[in-house]
Amino acid sequence: MKRLLYIILYVVLAASASAQVKVTGRVIDLQNKPVSDVIVKLVSGSKTLAFTSSNALGVYNLEVKNAPTGEVTLQFNHISYEKESERVTLRDKVSKLDMILTPKSISLKEVTVKPDPLRQRGDTLMHNLASFLGKGDVTLEDGLKRLPGVDVAQSGAISYMGKPISQFNIEGLDMLGGKYNLATRNIPADYVTQVEIVRNHHSRRVEKDVPSNEVSMNIKLSNKAKFKPFGQEAICSVKGGNYKGFARADMYDHFGGSDVSTRATSLFGGFDGGAPPQGEYLYQRNGMATLNGILRTDSFTTMKVNADYSYHRATHDISQRFVLKGKFEENEGDVVANGSLVEQRRKTSSFEVGNELFWMGRTEKGARRHVHASVSFRRTPTLRLSFSQDGTDYGQTAQSSTLSISVGSSFQIPIGKSFRLNLPVSVSAMYDDLETYRTATGEMNDIRGWAFTPTLNPGFEIHSKNRRFYLSAGIGAALKGLYYNKLNYTKPVLNPSMGINYTFSANSKLSFSTGYTTSIGDMMTLLTEPMQVDYRSVRTSSGIIGESNTWHTSGEWKWQLPMQYFTLSLAASHSEGKQNTLTSQSVSGIDVSSTALLRDSRSRSTLEQLQPPRQCLRHPHPMARTALRHPLRLVALPLLRGKQHRDLPHP
Repeated sequence: MKRLLYIILYVVLAASASAQVKVTGRVIDLQNKPVSDVIVKLVSGSKTLAFTSSNALGVYNLEVKNAPTGEVTLQFNHISYEKESERVTLRDKVSKLDMILTPKSISLKEVTVKPDPLRQRGDTLMHNLASFLGKGDVTLEDGLKRLPGVDVAQSGAISYMGKPISQFNIEGLDMLGGKYNLATRNIPADYVTQVEIVRNHHSRRVEKDVPSNEVSMNIKLSNKAKFKPFGQEAICSVKGGNYKGFARADMYDHFGGSDVSTRATSLFGGFDGGAPPQGEYLYQRNGMATLNGILRTDSFTTMKVNADYSYHRATHDISQRFVLKGKFEENEGDVVANGSLVEQRRKTSSFEVGNELFWMGRTEKGARRHVHASVSFRRTPTLRLSFSQDGTDYGQTAQSSTLSISVGSSFQIPIGKSFRLNLPVSVSAMYDDLETYRTATGEMNDIRGWAFTPTLNPGFEIHSKNRRFYLSAGIGAALKGLYYNKLNYTKPVLNPSMGINYTFSANSKLSFSTGYTTSIGDMMTLLTEPMQVDYRSVRTSSGIIGESNTWHTSGEWKWQLPMQYFTLSLAASHSEGKQNTLTSQSVSGIDVSSTALLRDSRSRSTLEQLQPPRQCLRHPHPMARTALRHPLRLVALPLLRGKQHRDLPHP
C-alpha cells in the first residue's frame, strides 16, 4: 500500500515540474547600462501569468506554473523609457530574453510657481518680499513698510510688533551694525528675495537654551546684488547732492557704540543757529562714501571693517566728520542777539583705540563658562570754543583722556537636569583726566582719578524639562568707588533681580521681570568752576555725588498668529524711584545756569497697556492692506516730592 502511494506522489510531482517554466534576462539602455525598477509582465491575451521587476543590475526572473503551449507576450514598462514587448513560446524549462529600452522624451506643460508670501519655521518668519511690493516701492525700506507687523520710523529705525530690532543681518552676517540705513535706503527692493524676522533671537548660539525677547532681521539678496571681492561680503556706496540731509541720515547708528565720545565732547556739543527759513534750508550740500566688508573665516570667527566719510553743509550749519574710531569736527553756529552778530566756532578732534575679548564654552555635562575682557582709550587732545561779538573775543578750551578696563568671568554649574547655579564676577575700572579753561575769566577745572567697581552676582536658574518654563534670580552685589583728586567715595550696594518666562508655543509667550538698581554720580558732578558752553550759557556742576535708587517690575503676555497677521498683547509695568538731588536753574537777564541741590526727589509711575486684537486686512489688490490698531493705555503720571529751587527773572 505504501509503495503505491509513493508511486502516485512521484507521478504528480513530475507532472508539476514539467509544467513549471522560468523566464530570465537583463534589461539595459542604449548606453549598455543596466536599468533597474523595470516592471516585467508575462501576458497571455488579457491574462497576466506572472510579473516582477528588474534589480539594480537590470536582471529579472519570472516563474510560470502551468505555462501555456502557444505564444505569450513579455512586456517591459518604465516611467522614463518607451514601452517594449516581445512574443515568445515557452518550450524550454528555462528561457532567456534580454531587452534594450529607449529613453522616453516627455514634454511638460508650462507651470508657474508662486512662492508663499509668508512662511513660519519655529520662531522665524520668512517673507517673500516681491509678494508685498506695490507700485512706487523702490528701496528696501519701502518694501519693509509693507510687511505685516513691521514699522519703520522716520529715522529709519525698524521694529516688529513694537519691539525694536536688536540686530540687522545681511545674508546671516552682521555687516553694518546699527548703521543699517545704509542698506535699507540704498539697496533696491527688487535686489532682495527674502526678509526674515527672528523672534526670541540669540546673538550667540551657545545661549540658545536661555530665554530671549530680542528680535532680529535678516536680509537675503539675489545673485545679481552680491559683491564678494576676495571672497568676502561687501557694501560700497557713494552719494552726493544738494537736497535733504541724507549724508547724516544714512549713517545714523540705531544701536550706538560706533561713534567716538569723550568727556570733553560730551561737555561741549556743537552749535545750531536755529531753523532758517524754509526756502534757504532746502538747499544743502551732501556727500558721503562708505566701505563695509565682512569675512567669515570659519563657522565661529568673522572679521569686519567699516569705514565712513560724510560731508553735510546747509545754511547756518557746517559740519564735517570722518569716523573710523577717530573724529575731526568743525562747527559754526552764528546767531543774531540784540541786533548784533555773534560768531560761534567749535573745533575738535578725538580718537579711540581698544580691544575686546569674549570667550564662552560649554562642557559635555552642560556647564557654561565665559570670560570677557576689554580695554579702551579715548582722548580729545584739544577742544576749542571761540565766540566773537562787537569786537570782543572770548572762549573755552578742554581736553580729556579716559582709560577703561573691564575683566570678568562666569561659571554656570548644572545641578540635576533642571537647576543651574550662576557665579559671575567682574571688575571694572576707569581712569579719567579732564581739564577745562575759560579764557575770559581764567576759571579752570582739573579733575583726575579712578572709578572702581567690583561686582559679584551669584544666582540660580530653574527650567522645566521641555524648557517652556524658565526662572532666574540674582543678588547683584557691588562696591562702587570714586577716587578723584581728594575725594574718596565708597558705596556697597545690592541690586537683586528676578525674571520668569513661560512659552506656551512659538506664538504665545508670558514674561515677568522685577529688579532694583542703584546708580551714583561720576566725576562730571565735580566740575564746580563755570564753563562757557555757548555764547550765552554758562554751566556749573554741583560738586555733589548724587545717588538714585529705582525699583521696576513689568509683565507681558503676547499672542501672535503671523500667518493670519494677528496679534494680541497685554502688558503692565510699575516703577518707583528716589534721587537725593534736585535740578536747580538760575536765570539772570538773558543768561541761564543750572546746577543741583542736595534734596530728595521721588517718582512713581504705572503703565498698563492692552493691545486689542489687530489684524491686517487684504484688499482686492494683493499688495494693498491696512492695519487696525487701537492701543489702550492707562498711565499714572510721576509723583514728585520735594522742593525745587528756582530763581525767576525780574519782569
